[in-house]
Amino acid sequence: MKKIIALLPVLSLLFMSCMTFSPDGREIGVHITVQTNRSERHVEPKRGAWLEILDKGGRFIKGELLAVEQDSLLIWELASGIDIFVDIHHIKTIKLTRKSRAYEGALIGGALGTLIGAATYQEPRSTGWGVIDFGPEFNAAAGGLMGMAAGGLIGAAAGADQTLQIEGKSDSEIRKMLEILNSHARFPSNQ
Repeated sequence: MKKIIALLPVLSLLFMSCMTFSPDGREIGVHITVQTNRSERHVEPKRGAWLEILDKGGRFIKGELLAVEQDSLLIWELASGIDIFVDIHHIKTIKLTRKSRAYEGALIGGALGTLIGAATYQEPRSTGWGVIDFGPEFNAAAGGLMGMAAGGLIGAAAGADQTLQIEGKSDSEIRKMLEILNSHARFPSNQ
């Protein structure tokens, strides 16, 4: 209660500073101005997947997938720094390099393991010789370590690279692969 009473003068001064008065001194109303500068907000566009392409001529192309066209890929080539179109029918294999999710998996697994370890603690039934009770903290720490290991492995598997074999595939299989690649493009198209 004392804190509220101490805040009342501050709030009344703040409220009075927001009041608008007419030239003859009459109160007109409350004027509060909130300024936001939306032009300073910069949203980074989604990054495209990193691809390593081996074409049928033996040429190796590495770069970022910008867009998927009808039968070609628009790639920002790392070596030259320019955008190039690569015809899908001239490609032998595509390696889709994914960002590892091991850290995220380890963090989530560790948190869940800690909670489960702490929740499943039970005091020992006997306190005789040879019974050692480390308490709920040990259970939580052990659960956290096991959860961190399991979550890290699952996260690493979720972020594993994917290799797409294009050569020798039918047109319908190539279409499915193009849809997969389109979902990883910086500028996905509505095919």
